[in-house]
Amino acid sequence: MAKRGIKKCPECNTEQGVRTRVCACSFDFVAAKEKKEAAKDNKPEKQEKPRKEEYVDPRVKALGCLPPYEAPDEMTPKDHAKRILGYGKDRARNLLALALNNKNWSHVDWDVVAKGL
Repeated sequence: MAKRGIKKCPECNTEQGVRTRVCACSFDFVAAKEKKEAAKDNKPEKQEKPRKEEYVDPRVKALGCLPPYEAPDEMTPKDHAKRILGYGKDRARNLLALALNNKNWSHVDWDVVAKGL
């Protein structure tokens, strides 16, 4: 790292004063700084990440018993269990059996689903 009040030329690696605009090797510090700032301005704005889609077993999809569902990030395992119970006891029982056999939906508290049945 350069000392305070000194900057290094990236081309010839010589030490220059902080007010130096152009190095002896003809490196333009001002143009480099403007180019760097322009690159910052041209960065695309930060996009929101897409919500995580819950894994649905292909056998369940084939039955057509579940609507497409995207799990919100802030849901707890108990919230997911309550949502499963909201589908009705028959669906919840079938999903519980599938989940216990495949271990796919670890984000759901299946003990809560079992107690709710």
